[in-house]
Amino acid sequence: MQVQLPADIGNAIGLNKEDVRLASLDMHAQQRFPCLGSAEKAEAVAGCRHLFDLEAFIKALTVDINALNADSCTESLPRQFVEWASVGLCDPHVIFNEAEGLTWSVGEPLILAIVEKLVLGRCGAPAEEVYCGVSLCDLVTPLQSETGDHDWEVESSGATELP
Repeated sequence: MQVQLPADIGNAIGLNKEDVRLASLDMHAQQRFPCLGSAEKAEAVAGCRHLFDLEAFIKALTVDINALNADSCTESLPRQFVEWASVGLCDPHVIFNEAEGLTWSVGEPLILAIVEKLVLGRCGAPAEEVYCGVSLCDLVTPLQSETGDHDWEVESSGATELP
């Protein structure tokens, strides 16, 4: 992998700004690897977006979480999500279908807001974007490690897991 790549396309693919700045200061990498041209940058950005397709990830995660049924084991992603939602959402009842009440229905906008909160530390949705009548950003409460009143832990990687 080219060491110069973060400096060349980091801003275009949303890398950490400090990492991009540091990569641009790496004189050894600049001497060893030529900067990418416009066409090469566009191709590299497209390649990264293809490999790290957030939209496909959110769709797959939503399908998997919505697969909850009576036979789902307690370690399954859907069951773990229900447990997390009880403490990770300000209104955990939004995960149920409004019309039927007992049916499970989680939409992609909610999953995206949750992933943003878990990975980035904040929800990126506009304040006016709502899910089941509640602002998406208001719906995703602070991570439990920030409040200290839970059984969940947040490791340095930002991933959540049960102790």
